[in-house]
Amino acid sequence: MDVKFSILIPAYKKRFLREAISSCLQQTYPNLEVIVLDDCSPDDLPAVLADFNDPRLSFYRNETNVGAVDVVDNWNKCLSLCTGDYVICMGDDDMLPPESLTEYLLLIGKYPTLDAYHGRAAIIDEQGAYTDIIPSRSELENVFELMRHRLEGWSQFIGDFCYRTEALRAAGGYYILPLAWGSDDLTAYTMTADKGIANTSRVAFLYRNNSWSISSASHTDLKLSAYKDTFAWISRYLNSCSCATLEEQLTRDTIIKNLSAYKRDFQAAILCQCFKHSRLKCVGYILRRRKFEASITTVLKALLSSWLA
Repeated sequence: MDVKFSILIPAYKKRFLREAISSCLQQTYPNLEVIVLDDCSPDDLPAVLADFNDPRLSFYRNETNVGAVDVVDNWNKCLSLCTGDYVICMGDDDMLPPESLTEYLLLIGKYPTLDAYHGRAAIIDEQGAYTDIIPSRSELENVFELMRHRLEGWSQFIGDFCYRTEALRAAGGYYILPLAWGSDDLTAYTMTADKGIANTSRVAFLYRNNSWSISSASHTDLKLSAYKDTFAWISRYLNSCSCATLEEQLTRDTIIKNLSAYKRDFQAAILCQCFKHSRLKCVGYILRRRKFEASITTVLKALLSSWLA
């Protein structure tokens, strides 16, 4: 089977970009393209690209900066530029292990009718050392299983997922939320709603924890707003979808029963990161809690967690 993969790298930071690109071009499966989109970075990203002499690598630059808040626009611009049958979008600081595309090719060969495939992720630090690995999943999951794992705290990232390009475009591209906070989740649910998803237990993505990531304590209001919209989407979906089996129905009903608790946990995690830097902000979030549909208990739980962390 000869399929083409498109690897999308919306880029702004130079620090790890060379490693990210190298990891893509060094895949054991060679039929690929790498699309790098420079979001008007102040860093000299073209100098990084100049180090590579590979026709599979393409470079584009935005005329104006899109920025972190609207970063999903860059994901979708890359999607519009790609020519592959399947697409993976990753950060400019992340990496793919050499066998990533080979692993996806095996899944595609085994489950050719699906639109979504998922690779196991490992966490690396700023030096590229392994620090953690995400638990493995069943080889086949329906959307409710995928959703429940995520809501119960399993980490996943945009670079974990490989989508059929045509299907992702037909769905409107990557789901747009501020800072892309929840965008990877809602995109995954949309793409797995009808057919489910196939998972590999092999590591197919390396997520880099670093101090330059928007996963830090910044943009708390936007993150809370994005999760408000995320949980509203999930609620609408769960209350309107149909289930094909008893197992699907029971999983869906379990999610519905626990949805408020899941929401409180996600809100508390965001607030905890904020309060680690400034606990005085707790007062402001108590006063403005209704804007984000958060309770006083959730805010105080986050404050306590920030003290204990």
